[in-house]
Amino acid sequence: TRLQVEKRRLVSGLQELGFAPVPSRANYFLLPVSSGAEFRRKLLAHGILVRDCASFGLPAYVRIAARRAEENARLLKATALESNSAL
Repeated sequence: TRLQVEKRRLVSGLQELGFAPVPSRANYFLLPVSSGAEFRRKLLAHGILVRDCASFGLPAYVRIAARRAEENARLLKATALESNSAL
């Protein structure tokens, strides 16, 4: 499906930025980061919402859902910009 293609592109883009997404069969996946709350806050400043996983007992992870190509591109761009700020 189109969503599966976009998820693969998103995962690949995050890997190119040096992240290690956790494999998942669902349309969302976990992404290990130094602080889920901080990552969420920084992306929210770009109008992008990701789920901080602290409530799941995983404070160093966020949950990201694959979206349409243009939304995924915005997420990758914001992540690239913020990764220089020690996400």
